[in-house]
Amino acid sequence: MEMMNFEVKSLLAIYNIIPQVAESIDKLVRTRASCSSVQDTHNSVNRQMESIIQLTMQKVNLINLKILADETLSEMPIRHSKLVIARCIDKMDINFLSSTLGLSVRETYRKILNSLQEFKRVFLQKVSVNKKVWDKIVQNFFWIDVLEKINKFEDAGSSVEICPKLVCKMILQKLRKIV
Repeated sequence: MEMMNFEVKSLLAIYNIIPQVAESIDKLVRTRASCSSVQDTHNSVNRQMESIIQLTMQKVNLINLKILADETLSEMPIRHSKLVIARCIDKMDINFLSSTLGLSVRETYRKILNSLQEFKRVFLQKVSVNKKVWDKIVQNFFWIDVLEKINKFEDAGSSVEICPKLVCKMILQKLRKIV
């Protein structure tokens, strides 16, 4: 099994905007469908239909990615999943988490890092069990590329939570290019 080229933090960073992206894909599909009903030529209708199929498959892949993340969180030890959810999905402040846990900030970071490593370990197990689903997700490397870009975005000091619309827009622009 190939190792993933993105950090699990990237997946968790977009976890909350997955429904927005899925809704935006639905809007794109509806737009393409209404355009295809107005088209005159058989070829342009076929192109629109192919585009709709590709968009729908990307939405299915996105939903499968979220399901894999949900299953990973539910199968992890509760102490790890609670930390991952609190810090990476709910975006709780590290100082608040530290005081809630009664730990120093350094200890809290260490526990979060351990929990992220546990998330990655369980996620990789899920991927190996669901090889066909994972192969479809990474088939054209679209979602892997998106997650790598989000990783760079976060490494540059920006946060997905601050500008989910920008991230959603980036994903939709990439989708438009491939379909």
